[in-house]
Amino acid sequence: MSNDLPLLTRVRELLLDGRNEQAVVLLRRNGGSLDQEAVAVIADLDTDALSGYVESSGEGDRYADDPFPAPAAQAGQSPLWAVEQAPDFLAWLDRRPGRGAGSRRPWPERAATPANAAAKPSRARRSPE
Repeated sequence: MSNDLPLLTRVRELLLDGRNEQAVVLLRRNGGSLDQEAVAVIADLDTDALSGYVESSGEGDRYADDPFPAPAAQAGQSPLWAVEQAPDFLAWLDRRPGRGAGSRRPWPERAATPANAAAKPSRARRSPE
């Protein structure tokens, strides 16, 4: 099913619109499982990123507390997901923090206070006296 890009793109659109049941029905009509490339298209990821999420979802790994949906089966070395799992891919991605989140301490508050307003001279030009 990974070679049917228009179908997978349509499934992604349905999922983004909240029409999960329609997306699953469409997938069922066209095959029984989703390979890694199909999941990558639905989730709008490249296959390397998807592999990283799947590999980092094991016990003790980065996403262990909220793992990427586990494959329902294996075909040789290739993971296969059930079509019913399609809504779970986007739900998992929605729960993830954005790129770089949590990697550094928070920025200091930059609100103007009397203390830092007095420390910084105004950049406004003064008229000659």
